Amino acid sequence: MDGTPSGGPALAAGVVLEDKYEIVRELGRGAMGVVYEAVHVALGKHVAIKTLHRELCGDADLLARFRQEARAASAIGHPNIVEVFDLGQVGDAAFMVMELLAGATLADVLAQSPALPVRRACRIASQALSALAAAHQRGIVHRDLKPENIFLARRGDESDFVKLLDFGIAKVLAGVDRPPSIRDTPRPTQYGTVMGTPQYMSPEQARGLPIDARTDIWAAGAVLYEMLTGRPPFDGDNYNQVLAAIVDGYFPRPRDLAPHVPAEVEAVVLRAMAYRREQRFDSAMAMRHALHAALREVAASGGQADAASRAPASGGLALTASAIGSGAGESGVAASAAAPPLSHVADAAAPPPVDPAGAAVDAPIRGAAGPPPETPASAAPPDPAVPPDAFAPPPEEPVLALDVTPVVRPRPSAGVPRSSRRVTTVHRPSRPSTAARLVKALVVLGLLAGGAGAAYRYARLGYVLRPPTPPPFALSLALVPADARVEVDGEVAVTRELSLDRGVAHELVIAAPDRLTVRARLAPGAAWPHTLTLRLPRAIAPLAPGGGPRRGDAPVPEGVTAADVDRAIDKLDAFDACATAIAGPLRRSADAYTASTRRGRPGPHRVPDVVVIDGAAVSECKLRVDAATRKAPPMPEVDRAGRDVIVAVDEISPVLRTAAGYYERREYDADAFRYGRSVHAALQRGLARAVEAHSRLVDAIAAERDRWDEAEL
Repeated sequence: MDGTPSGGPALAAGVVLEDKYEIVRELGRGAMGVVYEAVHVALGKHVAIKTLHRELCGDADLLARFRQEARAASAIGHPNIVEVFDLGQVGDAAFMVMELLAGATLADVLAQSPALPVRRACRIASQALSALAAAHQRGIVHRDLKPENIFLARRGDESDFVKLLDFGIAKVLAGVDRPPSIRDTPRPTQYGTVMGTPQYMSPEQARGLPIDARTDIWAAGAVLYEMLTGRPPFDGDNYNQVLAAIVDGYFPRPRDLAPHVPAEVEAVVLRAMAYRREQRFDSAMAMRHALHAALREVAASGGQADAASRAPASGGLALTASAIGSGAGESGVAASAAAPPLSHVADAAAPPPVDPAGAAVDAPIRGAAGPPPETPASAAPPDPAVPPDAFAPPPEEPVLALDVTPVVRPRPSAGVPRSSRRVTTVHRPSRPSTAARLVKALVVLGLLAGGAGAAYRYARLGYVLRPPTPPPFALSLALVPADARVEVDGEVAVTRELSLDRGVAHELVIAAPDRLTVRARLAPGAAWPHTLTLRLPRAIAPLAPGGGPRRGDAPVPEGVTAADVDRAIDKLDAFDACATAIAGPLRRSADAYTASTRRGRPGPHRVPDVVVIDGAAVSECKLRVDAATRKAPPMPEVDRAGRDVIVAVDEISPVLRTAAGYYERREYDADAFRYGRSVHAALQRGLARAVEAHSRLVDAIAAERDRWDEAEL
């Protein structure tokens, strides 16, 4: 095998997908699919198209993850996350349309320069953490953060503008062999029950345990570790060795590999990579703030790192000993033969281990809060054959971190003396104070009162805790004709927005002149739709006394059959369903923004209210329009109006998502509303175009429906 994934024939230049995207060239291939450069035929905009290999489209799970990746990236709407514009399928091949980026991945940059300057590494990590914070806020965990998924785009004069890639796909591909060495080949995502790339998996992820947002925080710390030191925290010759090292939890501290790293920045990395997730940062934004605070401390101290801060973070003892590094590119602490004995420390860990050949084995410092280390056997002096570096700076005294397990001794009974080398003390048990006894009495009285109240409610009222009343269910009616009369449980409803009790059954009666009456029953406990669309069939028109049609009745057009009428009505119903699904979200978004900016552009005293158009409604409308335009009979006006609505909503949705995140995260405090003012006119124009296109679609549907209703008996 040459490593090239088999995915069927590539799309040739000039191929047009869905009459919108013309393929320009192939950009790259991977285990999942191929990425192409394309251009939007109507807009002339260059985009990137990611396709899933045809043989993988038959896997329902992989296809669902591919679509979930597009929906996740599109739903977050953050400047540091790659923008996804469209999702479609041609034949048996699925594809997504993304923004076209210019630059290189962080993995490519690290391949040329393994260790980055501290401030550049922190600037890249800060942008990645901002993107992760936005994803976590919407309940999305990346699960596969690594240098290959961090793209450094060129944006104006800025060359390190971070774009996070690849959301949502994590499964082992059938028939794809794992590389023999993880470091010798590019690191593809491993797909299976254990999801993620090995070097950047958190301990709980490597053990197959449930994950949360703190898994991404661990991966962000591992990526920052590699940018600072030039190597990942864990490595091995194969996949299993890397996982075993992560589960074991030992890795060198960043300053052992790169002494120029400030101690404040190292502390942030170690906390992010704590073995137990509860000891990590609570959120990605908290880690970002801690990183900024560390850089401010370094700047305030003149860039000098505190050597004492290299003490272990897991609560062990920090003992100074004579030691040397193990070699270039490695990190270890070996106890010297001249080091003071450690026997004066109660139950302290032994010196670093020795291999069977008698050579000293490196003892890298363990990540914070890992499981206790194994007790080594003996210690050995440093190898005298290694010549010292005459041009190296004076060596610092390293810090040897020892996890000390306190010995729990039996507590002596009352009156038994305990002796020490200096003083003899007698332990006598203390009596509880009056306040403690009063607190205990109050707790007992409270429990008795609560039990008595529960017994009274059960005996007199039939329950202990009142069952919660479920909230009313909101049901929206979309009726044809619109002036139909609605009765709910025998009472006439004056509105189409109903609030119903889910615990009881309800009967709906919809009637209109010259239409058949429709009855609908909503049973308790069943799945109720939030929008109920009903079309009342026309009653058979009565005949005139002479046996022919009544005066004024339009005859059936020449060549039109009853089947043609049914197909036309079905097509109009599909367009009508799209218009109904998009009407509410579009109107709410337009009204909210217009009302909040009626008196002028955004500013300190005028923060706009941006409501994102529901992505599910847009997807449903797009699917219905695509299906309806392919049906017969042709309806040029309706087809054109439906496509105009989809284009208008697709253009305004990304701007709305970005603006909503901008105002929700209060990013206007940093740029003094410059971005908000720059997109103000675009938001107004885009919302106005979308509302106008929707109105044209509704009018076209009504006109076409009147024409076909006249042909229906």
